[in-house]
Amino acid sequence: MNRSYIQEEVSFTNKSVEKHYSPGDLMDKIIKVLKTSGKDINSITPDDLIPLEELHTRGREATQQLTGRLHIDENSNVLDLGSGIGGTSRFIASKYRCKVTGLDLTEEFVSTARELTRILGLDQYVTFRKGDATRMPFENREFDFVVSQHAQMNIENKKKLVSEIYRVLEPGGFYALHDIFINAGSPPLDFPLPWASTSSISFLAEWDRYKSLLEQCGMKPVAEEDLTQASVSWMNMMAEKASRQELPPASLPLVLGEDAPVKLKNVMKAMHENKLRIIQAVFQRD
Repeated sequence: MNRSYIQEEVSFTNKSVEKHYSPGDLMDKIIKVLKTSGKDINSITPDDLIPLEELHTRGREATQQLTGRLHIDENSNVLDLGSGIGGTSRFIASKYRCKVTGLDLTEEFVSTARELTRILGLDQYVTFRKGDATRMPFENREFDFVVSQHAQMNIENKKKLVSEIYRVLEPGGFYALHDIFINAGSPPLDFPLPWASTSSISFLAEWDRYKSLLEQCGMKPVAEEDLTQASVSWMNMMAEKASRQELPPASLPLVLGEDAPVKLKNVMKAMHENKLRIIQAVFQRD
C-alpha cells in the first residue's frame, strides 16, 4: 500500500479523534462550572477539579490505585500518555514532586491542561505536549514510567503504540495502564460512546491480544487486575448521583459533550451485557 495514503488515513483519523474531544471554549466552560459551584478560578485547589478532570471510570480512586502500583519518587521522570486536561499528570506531580510530561492528541485539551496547571502552581513540574502516541516526540529511553488511563481505545495501530511505549521507556522502566477492552466475540457496540461518536474512531482491543503485543515487544507483566465489576458499581453510583443532581452542574457534558447522557447510557449497557472489560496492569521493559 502507498505510504502517503497510509499517512493521509492516519491524519484523517487523528483529526476525527481530536474533533470528538474538542467541545470548544473548554477553559471558559470550566470557569463557568466552577463559578456555579461557588469557586474562584484563581483560588482553586486540585480537589476542586476532580469532578471535571477525572472522567475515566472510578475517577480519582482509580488514579490513586494505578499510580500506587509504581515506585515513583521525586527523581522520577513520568509520561502521562493521553493526558486529557491534565488530571493524572497534576496528581502525580502534586504527590511526588517529580517531573511529569503529558502527551495528548487534542490541542484544546493540551492548552487547557497547561492553563489549569499554571493556576495551580504545578507548572514547574508538569509540561504538556500535543502529539501522536504512535509517533511520540521524545527521545529513546527518556522516561522511567509511562502511565495511561483510557487512551488506547482511539489508537488503531496497537503494535506501533506498544513499540513507542517500549522505545521511550528506560530499560527496567514501567508501563502502567488502566483501560477499556472488548471481550472476544462481542456483538457490535451502540454509539455514541464517551471515546467515540461513531465506530470509525473506536479501536478497542481484546485484552489478551494487547497483552501479547506488549510481551512480544519485550514488556514483562508484573501486575494485572480486572476491575470490570468495580467499574460497573461506580457507574451505577454515578448514575444515581446524577439522578439526584448531586454531581457538579455540567461536569459530564463539559468534556463529553451535550450527548453525554446517551454516551454514558451506551457504555453502561455494554458493560452490563459483558461486552467490555476494564483492566489495570503494570509491565516492565527489559
